Amino acid sequence: NSRIEGEEGDAFNSDYGGDKFDLEFPESQRILYNKLKQTGKPIIFVNVSGSCMSLKAQQNECEAILQVFYPGAMGGKAFADILFGNCSPSGRLPVTFYKNSEDLPIMEDYSIANRTHLNFKGEVCYPFGYGLTYSDITEDWLDKDSCCVTNNGPFDTRYTILKWKGTKLEDFETLYLKKGEKQTVKF
Repeated sequence: NSRIEGEEGDAFNSDYGGDKFDLEFPESQRILYNKLKQTGKPIIFVNVSGSCMSLKAQQNECEAILQVFYPGAMGGKAFADILFGNCSPSGRLPVTFYKNSEDLPIMEDYSIANRTHLNFKGEVCYPFGYGLTYSDITEDWLDKDSCCVTNNGPFDTRYTILKWKGTKLEDFETLYLKKGEKQTVKF
């Protein structure tokens, strides 16, 4: 099909061999998820995907969600280290996770109107730049260009501080903070 040539994307999740029509998981994965829910046991949802998916149900029903994108050969060890508390998660989302496919306009002309964290007007599951850690981090902005970051939690962690100018990410800095440590960042 010349209309989708070169745009195979997540073809394995699609019925016709091209990009997905929506942000939903394939039916077989939704059936498996519902069967897991029926066990009544807590669910840690590990999402392996190359793009945002609708996590609306999982956001409300799971104990935790770990977004891993396509992690490579050492991905299993990395999730295990996070799930068993051997290290603290520290990533930030490079995309926005929307609640519903219906909230997004059809993208025929590659327009980003009402898309991306810069232009989207609706409510999202997880915005661009979102990320959590097992530790307790506080940011104390001293002025518009400097921030004191403190690790008040029980884990040593990597933490990325984001400097925003309105909705635009202006700068960022990644810190390695031991438990109880405080660092001041100057942008």
